[in-house]
Order: sequence, then structure tokens, then C-alpha cells
Amino acid sequence: MIVSVAPDALAAAVASVSKVTATVAETPVLAGVLLVADASGTLSVTGTDGLRSARLSVPAQVEEPGAAVVSARTLARVAKSLPGGVCSLEGSGAFLKVSSGRSRFSLQALPPKDFPAFPEVSPDSSAELPAEVLADLVGRVRRFASKDLSRPILCSVAVEVASGRLTLKATDGYRLAVASAGLADDGASFSALLPADALAEAVAMASGAEGLSVGRGGGQWVVSWRGGSYVCRLVEGCYPEAESLFPTTTSCTLGLPLGPFLDALSRVALVAKENPRVRLDVRASEGEVAVSAASGEVGDASDSVGCSVEGTPVAVGLNYRFLADALAAFDGREAVSLGMSGEMAPAVLSSPGSPEVRCLVMPTRL
Repeated sequence: MIVSVAPDALAAAVASVSKVTATVAETPVLAGVLLVADASGTLSVTGTDGLRSARLSVPAQVEEPGAAVVSARTLARVAKSLPGGVCSLEGSGAFLKVSSGRSRFSLQALPPKDFPAFPEVSPDSSAELPAEVLADLVGRVRRFASKDLSRPILCSVAVEVASGRLTLKATDGYRLAVASAGLADDGASFSALLPADALAEAVAMASGAEGLSVGRGGGQWVVSWRGGSYVCRLVEGCYPEAESLFPTTTSCTLGLPLGPFLDALSRVALVAKENPRVRLDVRASEGEVAVSAASGEVGDASDSVGCSVEGTPVAVGLNYRFLADALAAFDGREAVSLGMSGEMAPAVLSSPGSPEVRCLVMPTRL
């Protein structure tokens, strides 16, 4: 293999693909990336940990097609350190020679035949989606997915395309987020449970792409775009019915300025590290909501924010981390509506605009 490629393009591709390689593997080849120089003028970079697989292609000048497997971590560091200009890769048996300017590296290589074949997915259902729209929705809901790997369904994001809308849902059992946006194609239909972290990796790798395809088949799902693809196993099971969790009415609704309320919450949370509960007290006569927290070893804190109040004032306790994540889901909005119905009723957040976003946070006892 003899190929020339831009150092920054190589560094970006290797850094992205390295996210799916095994950091500690009994099989050393899984800690590497497969480089394939194609006579058509591309260099593909592929990585896998056995469950996830990713492949990116970058333009290259190929003098001699070929392949090599080298340590993902090492090549990422080398590529990032190279000066500008052109980077040359030359595969020679057990070594891959990397050079740029006066810099020379000779990296240990493994046989390409030992690298796992890239999964070929034949989707039984798929949808073409705007990359920016999917990335935006993923960014708003992914933090609501569980990190408890013993509950794989709650570690996933439910993705649904139907009736011209793309909808994503995520919950860990204590909070819930639903975000949706309209699509130009109203005929596509697709649904799947996708691991939240893997979905976020896929859309990050596709950053800059105009559009992408999301499909499922054979127990796997694939996100593909011009110059790249990402494959991972599907999450099997039934996702919780999200819509039924949102209360149909609330007894008290606040119109909160998003920025000032987030600032007040972050200040009060400084004393709530051990006990993440904050208390919200609605003061209708003063047109404000008071935020307070207390810790036996640290102290207590309080702040207040002016807001509109409709209905009967209430007091409720909420996990400040969950509340902050819910507020962050409305990034780009100036105000958010917070609906409550009592001390042990869930708090519901919403805000007009596109995409449509709704969040629910379960209360804690005061």
C-alpha cells in the first residue's frame, strides 16, 4: 500500500473511528483500525469492538492499493501531530510507514485478514433524514437515557418516523424527554430502539453531511451517509409508553425565563452536591418562584426568579441535575413553561417552537 492523504483528514477520520475500537481487548486487532487504499482514490478507515463498527472514507492519492491494520490510539496521536502538507502511508509487511515533511514513523502492523469483516446490513425498513435535524433531536434527549446497562431498553433512544415527523424519546424511569420535528418526506416509516451513546456517536461522525439514511435489518441498525457508515446491534424489546406519562392537566403553570432560571438553579445547586434535591416554592403574589437547597455538612442557599404564575401556587422538590438536563433540552429558547400539580406529581416542561420538545421530571419528597 502506497498512498498520500491530507494529515488533518486522516487525523479526523482516525479520531472518529477510534471511538468504536476496543480500548482493552483480548484480540489485539480490535484495538486497531483497518486502512484500505482503493484504486478509485479513497482511503477508508474502519474500526470495531465487535458490537459497533464504523467506517469513514477520505480522498487520497493512491499509488498502490492495499491494506494495513495499526493501533488506533497510536495512529490517532501520530496523525494529529503531523505538520501540514501531505502525509504518506506505505504498508510494508509487519510495519506501516508514516511520513510528513521531515517526520518519519514506522508503526507495528497486524495482518488485514485478521480484521473482522464490516457488517453488511440489508435494511427491511429505513428512512432518509436531514443530518442536522437528527443531530439536534439526539442532543436534546440523549442525556435522559439510563446509564444502567442492566436495563438496555432504558439505555436506548426510541426513534420513530411516521406521518412526516421524526420523533425521539428517552427516559431512565425518573425523567422523560420527547422531541420531534417535521420532515419534507411524509411517506417514510421507520421505528427502532437505538443505544443512546451509539446513536450520538453515529450522528457526530456524520457531522457536516447533508443527509443520512437510518435503517434496520437482521438484528442490526445502520446509519449511512456519503463517505461513511455506522453499524450497531439493535435493542430488542418494548419501549415504555411515553405519552401516557404526561399529565393532561396541571394546577399551576409557570412561565420561566430560561437563562435567569438556569443561573439561579446552578447557584443554589452549589450546596446540593450530596443531596441533589432543590425545592421550588411558587409565590404568586410576588410573581416569582423561589429555589432553595440545604445540606447538613455544607449549608443552605436560596434564590428567586421573576415569572408568570397561573393557577394555585405549589411547592415541589426536584433533583436539580434532572431539572437542569430538562432545561438544557430547550436550548435556544428564551422561556419555558413549567407545569406542576402538587408535591408528588411530575413536573412538565414545554416551550413553543421547532423542534417540539416536552420533558417530564419526577418529584422527590420535600
